[in-house]
Amino acid sequence: VVVLAFHPSDDLIDDNLELARESPRLPGDGLRPFVTIDAEGEPEPGYANPLRAGLRARSAGFALLEKQLGRLAARRGMRTLAHFPPTLGPTSRMERRGLPLVWMEMFRTGQDADEWERAWEHDFSLVRAFRRATEERGARFLVVVVPGEHQVQRTARTAALEYQVRRGLGLKLDRIVDWNAPEKRLQDFFEAEGIEFVSLLEPLRAATREGARPFDAAGRLSAEGHRIWAEAVHARLRTQDVAATPPVWTEPVDLIPAADAFPEPLELAEKEAAGLLGAGWKTDVFAPVGDDDAEERRGRWMQKQALLMVPNRRGTLVVSGFVPRLSPTADELSINLGNVILNRHPLRGSGPFEIRFDAPPAREAIAIDGYIPLYLGIHRKAGGATAPILVERVSLSDEAAETAEGDEEAGADSVGQAAAPATP
Repeated sequence: VVVLAFHPSDDLIDDNLELARESPRLPGDGLRPFVTIDAEGEPEPGYANPLRAGLRARSAGFALLEKQLGRLAARRGMRTLAHFPPTLGPTSRMERRGLPLVWMEMFRTGQDADEWERAWEHDFSLVRAFRRATEERGARFLVVVVPGEHQVQRTARTAALEYQVRRGLGLKLDRIVDWNAPEKRLQDFFEAEGIEFVSLLEPLRAATREGARPFDAAGRLSAEGHRIWAEAVHARLRTQDVAATPPVWTEPVDLIPAADAFPEPLELAEKEAAGLLGAGWKTDVFAPVGDDDAEERRGRWMQKQALLMVPNRRGTLVVSGFVPRLSPTADELSINLGNVILNRHPLRGSGPFEIRFDAPPAREAIAIDGYIPLYLGIHRKAGGATAPILVERVSLSDEAAETAEGDEEAGADSVGQAAAPATP
């Protein structure tokens, strides 16, 4: 048996040079081969820049020169040396009435742009070639369609995209996308071609509704998700019937609690926080080495920037956590609250910290079910990367606002500045 895993959210772009130019996902995208289909329907490698690829394969000196020039181009913005032209950011894309990220377009209702049609047909050709090669060897061929997290469950990642679309386009995201669209198209293709397949979309949604967590903090399939995958494949392999039972399509499972039920405080280590956390958080198994005090604490580790959703109401937002004794130590925490509040707060060395600031509500018209996104970022004044920090809890309440006002009158740190480090 040969099992081909097809991830539409990733593969449709990664397999196609035309779309990859619009949305390079990895630094090596301009160097790696892109599989194309020749006139006989056979796969062959292609490159973003065939001339440079040929020179790179034949000359170690050219490869080294290209690497150094690439670094220079990145520092100085020299477009002529780049493998791919500069891509549009979310704001520029929405100014052109596009969705903020390229991959979202495959879910857009009525999406029939030529580049996406070519991408689908290209990937269909790859699947046909894969099946032909498998059957020539006398093996059974099975395709497993693996959905992205946004299709299975609605968490802070999806809500942040909804917020961007609401601000940039004035539209509700669920009115212009169909999270089942890739699976529907693939089902039609597989049935027309007589290709055996398994779609994991509805099994993962069903498990999520029952309390399973098939995705980790990074948005990748967890051990639980892989177990569901294995069980679905095992069940499929037990039958020789190529025709699969058509699924009843549902919607992503909403894991975001009602805004008026936001925990006070939100303990980031608890399971109830999962739906409110977005990109940028380390997985549960992450643990820094080199600080015994950090091992005693519970929360979520972040590096660079991390997202969570908080209620869209006035109050004092309090962020508490711990800076480990690791090098290089972060000395600033940036706050971006729905692009309404943007500022930085000092972190005074290693140890516990607590930051509080006034959080005015955003316009109700752009709030998402009573929430707005909060982006936390860590920095060094000298620049460069930093060691991760631990965020333990976040709270936003009227009581906190009243306390902050009282503290300010008593001469404490003003709102918008970091308070003195809290005791462990």
